[in-house]
Formats: sequence, structure tokens, C-alpha cells
Amino acid sequence: MPVSEMLPPHRLENLVKQSIAFQTSQANCTYHNSSMSGDYSLLEDHNCARRVSIPSKCIGVLKKHKDEVWMVKFAPSGTRFASVGKDNVIFLWSLQKFVQK
Repeated sequence: MPVSEMLPPHRLENLVKQSIAFQTSQANCTYHNSSMSGDYSLLEDHNCARRVSIPSKCIGVLKKHKDEVWMVKFAPSGTRFASVGKDNVIFLWSLQKFVQK
């Protein structure tokens, strides 16, 4: 077999590494709120529709805080969340009750 038709050594390994590097570079996609947590798949490429779904209207106000709200963190269940602000107070909220008001 001519040398020009032979695969270079470790070619498949290099292709897999390049694919993983591509998926890793796409993990910081500016169109997503969170990064991929190491779950890279070689079965499909990162495919981002480039459509951002950011809420554009206020559905409620955290009135219990006396100053700026600095952070809101949701529980894994998605039914509760906590807020902390400049007033050094943490409030726990039920999302269902908050949205109904």
C-alpha cells in the first residue's frame, strides 16, 4: 500500500480528541445560561438555534427585602427558591404562591 494512502499513527485518537475539544469549546456558548457540566457526546454536535428565551416582563417583586436583591437560587425541584440581598437577609419562597399573587 502506498504511504500516501496510509493513515497517520493515532489518527482516530486525534479525531476523537478534536471532537471533544470542539464540544468543550461550545460548552461556553453565549446563548445558554449554564455551561455543560462535562456531559459531552460524540454522537451529536452542539447545535444552538441562537434564539434566546430571556423573560422580558416582570411577574413579581420580592417586596420583603429592604434593599437590592443580589441573588436568587432555585431548589432542584423548581418549586422553591431563596433570595438574598444587600440587607443581609435570606428569604425562602414558594414559587407557586409567589406566581399566583
